[in-house]
Amino acid sequence: HTPYILLLLSPYWYAMWQRLLFVLLAAANAAAQIAGTDPAANSPGYPVVEVPVGARLDDLPLSKLWSNGSNVLNLDFTPATLVLQAGGNIMFRANIPVYVDLDVEAGGINAAGPLLYLRRGEDYSVTIKNSLPTPNTNAAGFNDTLQWGIEVTNFHVHGIHEYGGVPAQTLSAMDPSAYLGGDNVLLMVKQGETFTWTGKLSEDHLPGNGWYHPHKHGATSMQSIGGQGPIVVEDDLDAWLKDDNGCADIRVALASMPTRNVFLSVYNFEQETPSPSESMWYDANYQEVSTAGGSTICCSEDENSPAVLLGNSTNSNFVLVNGGWQPTIDMEEGQWQRWRLTLAGYTGSVLLSILDADTQEVTEDCELMLLSKDGVYPMEIPRTVSHGFLSSGARAEVIVRCTGAPGKVFDLVSRNSTEAVSETIGADIPASKIIPQRIARLVVKESAGADEALVSKRCTPLRPAYAADLRNENLVRHNALRSLIMDPVPNFDRNPDGCTIGGAGFSFPDPAPFVMRIGSVTQWPNMGGLLAHPLHVHINPFQIVDLPKALTGADGTNGTYAGDWFEVGDYHDTLLIAQGTGKTQLRFQPGPYSGFSVTHCHFLNHEDAGCMRMVNWLCPDGYEVTERGECSAPMPVPGTFEA
Repeated sequence: HTPYILLLLSPYWYAMWQRLLFVLLAAANAAAQIAGTDPAANSPGYPVVEVPVGARLDDLPLSKLWSNGSNVLNLDFTPATLVLQAGGNIMFRANIPVYVDLDVEAGGINAAGPLLYLRRGEDYSVTIKNSLPTPNTNAAGFNDTLQWGIEVTNFHVHGIHEYGGVPAQTLSAMDPSAYLGGDNVLLMVKQGETFTWTGKLSEDHLPGNGWYHPHKHGATSMQSIGGQGPIVVEDDLDAWLKDDNGCADIRVALASMPTRNVFLSVYNFEQETPSPSESMWYDANYQEVSTAGGSTICCSEDENSPAVLLGNSTNSNFVLVNGGWQPTIDMEEGQWQRWRLTLAGYTGSVLLSILDADTQEVTEDCELMLLSKDGVYPMEIPRTVSHGFLSSGARAEVIVRCTGAPGKVFDLVSRNSTEAVSETIGADIPASKIIPQRIARLVVKESAGADEALVSKRCTPLRPAYAADLRNENLVRHNALRSLIMDPVPNFDRNPDGCTIGGAGFSFPDPAPFVMRIGSVTQWPNMGGLLAHPLHVHINPFQIVDLPKALTGADGTNGTYAGDWFEVGDYHDTLLIAQGTGKTQLRFQPGPYSGFSVTHCHFLNHEDAGCMRMVNWLCPDGYEVTERGECSAPMPVPGTFEA
C-alpha cells in the first residue's frame, strides 16, 4: 500500500485534503449562527471591537480619531475580537490582529490604527510592540508554504517616497539591531519585542494619502487583514497648485471644501475554487491563511473554541468603511467634498459607482472628479471620471457633489456585474475578483447654495523629479531620450513551487535583483500579468506611457476600456489593469534613494507565495551617496517643483 500512501501525501492531494477541511469548517461555522449572540461570549478575552451599523460616517469612532494625526505613533500589534451584528444576528465574529494606539487611554481600540500625519521635509517615527501569540505549528492543516512565522512582524509605509534602509543584500538587513532607518520591510521583530521605525520625507514629497501595514514575508496576509492604518501627507496646496498653471479655481475650492477619509478595509472569508495550482487568480481566505500559519487567533473548526469564526457572512468577502458597516455620508446639496480613498487589506478590488437608491441605476445627479492616484497628481486635474477603481493597496483622492431635494438618497456601491466591468475597466478582468457591496449611503442635505462648477483638466500641478512627465515628447524636450533604458522585466506567473516573477520566487539575498539606475529613465516595456496581479513597487512610483490599443480602441475597434480612470500619463505605485492581449508600458525615473527594496504582487497572499523580488536602486559610479542613501546623480527630466 506504500505507493497509495505516498500518492495521498503528495502536494496535489495534500492541497485537496486541506481544501476539504476548509469546506467542512465553513459548514460548521454556518451551523453555528444564532440570533442575538453576546459578541464577547466564549471569547478568548481579547478586546472586543463592535462594528457600528448604518451610522453617520462623521460619527464613527475612527472618523473622529482621524480628524487629528501625528508623525509619532506608539502602537501595540495585538489580537482583538471584531464583531458585526445586524438585525439581531451576528454577521461575523472574528479574532484578528490590530494596531492599538498606546498613547490613547483604555477604550481607544478600533478596527484600524491611528492616522500617521506627515509633512514634506519632516521626520516621523512609529514604534510597534509585537504582542502576537505563539502559533501552533503542530496543528492540523499547518502548511509553511502558504504562511509561516506569523508571530514575527515588521512595518511598511505604503505609498511613501522614502529611503529603503537596505544599502546591501546582507543578513544584517533583517536584524533590528543593525537598522539604518527608512522603510526597511526585511526586518524581523520577534514576539514580545518592541521596535521603532524612523524616516524623513524629502523636501519635494507630494501631498496625498497612503497607508501602513505589516510586511513580514510569509505572514503578510495573516497580519494585514487587521494590521492597517491611514497615512496623510499634508496638502501644502499653495506650493503645488499655481495660478499660472490654471490651478486657482481648484486650489481655492479644495481649501474650503470638507475632506473625509474614506478608508475601505477588506475582510476575506469567501471560499474560492479552483485550487491554487489551477488559477493565477486564486486568493486564500482568512481561514486558510490562519490554519496554514498555525494561528491560535482564528479560525478553529470547533464551534465551542474561543478562536471559532462565527457569522452568516463568514463565506463572503466584504468591506468596512472607517470601521463601520454601510455608513451614511452627508452630502450638502450642490457642494463639493473631498474623499481620500484607500483600499486596505491583503486582497480584493472595488469598482466604485454612485447609483440612484430608488432606481439602482448610475446617476447623473452626482459628479465625480479625480485629484490623485496613489499619492501622485495626474498630469491635469481635476479629471471628470465615471467611476473609481481600487485594487488592494491602491489609493485615490476624488471630489464629489450631488444634487437633489433634501433627503434624496444615493448609493456608493462596488459593482461586479459583467456589464459594469466591461463598460469601465475592461471586460477581461473577472467580475468575481471585485467585491459586490453597497459601500455607503449618500444623503442630500439642505445647503446655503451650490458651489461653482470646476473645469475638467484645467490645472497642471507642479511635479517633483521622481514623478516627472516621462512621455516621449517631454524626454525630447529635455534631451533625455539617450538616458532611456529598455528593461524587459519578466511577468508575473505561477509554477508548481508557487507564485513567481520571471520564473523565480522570492529569496534573500536575491541572486538576480531588478536593477534600476538612478540618473536614468527605465522602461518596463512588456509588463504582463497585471490582469491577475496588482504590481506594487516600493519607494518610487511609475508612469503609464502606453496602454494596449485594443483597450483604448486605438486599433480601430470599439475597445473594452472606458479611458477615464486609467489614462496614459498617469502615475501609480499599485496597478491592476485590464490588458487584453497587449502589454502595459511603464516608466520610472528613480531617485534619489539608492539601495535595495522590493517589488511584488499586492494580492498579498500571492506575495507570501513567492511573487516578490528585490530591486536594486543603483547609484552610478562617481556619484556621492549620503548616509540616508541619497545619490547625487542628476535626474534626466527635472521636476517643475522647487522646494
